[in-house]
Amino acid sequence: MAICVAQSEDICEIQCIDISEGMDSEEDTTKSHILDSSKYKEELDLGTKTTGPMQPILDSYPYIGMGKDKRCFQTQWYKSFPWIEYSITRNSIFCFPCRNFPTQPQKGYLINQGYQKFRKVKEYLTTHGATNGHAMNVILWNHFKQFLIEGTIKEKFIALTKSTILERREYLKRLFKIIILCGKLELPLRGHYESKTSNNQGNYCEILNCLKEYDPFLIAYKPPGNAHYCSPQSQNQMLSAAGNLVVKYIASEIREAGYFAVMADDTRDVSSYEQFSICVRYVDKTKTPKESFIPFQKVEDLDAESLTKTLITTLNNNSINAICVAQAYDGASVMKGHLSGVQERYRQNHKMAIYVHCYAHKLNLVLISACKSVPQSRKFFNVLEDDDNATTLLHNLPDDIFSKLKSICTESDLKKSSILINKLRLLQPAKIRNKKITEFNAAVQKEREFFKLGYP
Repeated sequence: MAICVAQSEDICEIQCIDISEGMDSEEDTTKSHILDSSKYKEELDLGTKTTGPMQPILDSYPYIGMGKDKRCFQTQWYKSFPWIEYSITRNSIFCFPCRNFPTQPQKGYLINQGYQKFRKVKEYLTTHGATNGHAMNVILWNHFKQFLIEGTIKEKFIALTKSTILERREYLKRLFKIIILCGKLELPLRGHYESKTSNNQGNYCEILNCLKEYDPFLIAYKPPGNAHYCSPQSQNQMLSAAGNLVVKYIASEIREAGYFAVMADDTRDVSSYEQFSICVRYVDKTKTPKESFIPFQKVEDLDAESLTKTLITTLNNNSINAICVAQAYDGASVMKGHLSGVQERYRQNHKMAIYVHCYAHKLNLVLISACKSVPQSRKFFNVLEDDDNATTLLHNLPDDIFSKLKSICTESDLKKSSILINKLRLLQPAKIRNKKITEFNAAVQKEREFFKLGYP
């Protein structure tokens, strides 16, 4: 039999409730279910997924039946069957997991209208608890309880990831402190041989090993095998990141100042690569003049167009976009040329950037001229230059020695003066090597006598 009633006064909805299923007789139906407004608020009387089964403990429970069949609900059933819940308004027992976590559509007293035959309740609940459907519903319920306590797999992963990120950040803070310390003291990071068996792994690794003995975090933290950040590549990346932050700070000060001057020059490093060095001068907010270096830029061509393009690109990439009022370079025609030099090309985009011959270069020219006027000094620096300049040596070598040198050197070795000199010394006869050493020692001795006794 189905009866349609309104759920509440506030909700204009009609629901059909089947109250005929599971009833033994019309008399039991009349006794067990009274059609009043309180019956249709049963959802508030039973537990939800988050609250768990509703198991109220009362001083006394209503009786059902007559005479010897008169029975009431017993609280000890909660311990025997922890998955049941009791409805006060219905005076009935329900199965919480089957009602809230059904794996398949189910019907029955414990799911729909509640079980009231308290005389046979143990046998009925035992039989119901042994069914496969109930067992699967209990498993789902346990999983849901675990989820409420520990969270979903995604939440666990996020929490684990956050924990890992925080630990690695703490680890990286210490590594960057080491890099900043070495930079402040002008110490190189790497050593010649950085193996674990080495007595000197370099300043970076040695300081880190020292901290691991006293820092509680480093003592407890075990970084993954691929995240020690001690390799040369990792050190270079951290240096680059720290350098980028420094340049960003410099750029912010220049933007705040509004005006700046640029200085640039190209130089060749020990690997024979041409590098373009750029410096900027500006006045900070404390009215103090500052001169800051922008990282080296490798250049392939040394013509005015390429150097100008490198200069402009470097300043733009580092967001140095204030007004340039001056530019200072050396006296080379490619830099100071008034028709197509770097200074003229740069001024086309920066009208206020007047050119000034760098005073440091002028002083350098004066010192070079002074050294060349002293025979001992000139010979001394010539010996050093011949020993360090691989290009000069290659041009002056006899053809047979040059051929032998090429046979034992790679193309990259021919560009590295230190490697080239060592290879060359192995090829030269002992008489030639001894002669060069004798000439070098004589030049050094004369230099010492000159500075000790004065010019003869």
